[in-house]
Amino acid sequence: MRSCELYLKKEGKFAFVLPCAALDREYYSGLRSGEYGDASGGLKLSFGIPWDLRKVQPAIFPRASCVLFGSQSSKPSPLPKGVAKWSGKASNNLSGDKELIVHPAQLNPIDRSKRSAYSKTFMNGAILSPRVLFHVEELEAPEKIGFTTGQVKVVSALSQNEKPPWTDVSDIEGMIESTFVKRVVNGNNWFPFQVAGCSKAVLPVTKRKVLKSDYILIPTLQ
Repeated sequence: MRSCELYLKKEGKFAFVLPCAALDREYYSGLRSGEYGDASGGLKLSFGIPWDLRKVQPAIFPRASCVLFGSQSSKPSPLPKGVAKWSGKASNNLSGDKELIVHPAQLNPIDRSKRSAYSKTFMNGAILSPRVLFHVEELEAPEKIGFTTGQVKVVSALSQNEKPPWTDVSDIEGMIESTFVKRVVNGNNWFPFQVAGCSKAVLPVTKRKVLKSDYILIPTLQ
């Protein structure tokens, strides 16, 4: 959705190749809604009939896939219940393949009451939140006697997307062991067909383990 927010003009059309889970799994329900709130700049999408490629052999992509079609619209239109289901044997040139068959079918979204055994532990996927406590920018190291080798000076890297109560938290600044300053990639680093640089975040992990809270000095927030 980030690409649509940044580059898709009004009434512009898009097509996304995604894992087939996007068609019927609960954790993609927000994507299928077509409306993404103020955090996306008020983006609204109108979806067309998707393609289900699960029955195509050999698999066109590394995993079972689907294709979502749509356009940017002033009124959101969720993913329809109907789907174009492709099946058959695929060659290298799909446009001229006569062994592929497409027929209409109905989507059956997974029952929301059937939840994973891990649902109480994981909710938002692989994110670093709140940003103010993880993302940092490196500052020029102090030039004074007693400066510990292997440490860097960092300050919180705040974002306009921060939400309360974190919008009222002051910058956190200090020295930290450089081994805990990791390069990370998030949505702000992704562009069509390329990754533009990396962000930096302080993560309490080593090559072997995640540090326990007893070994972590938690700063006082103001």
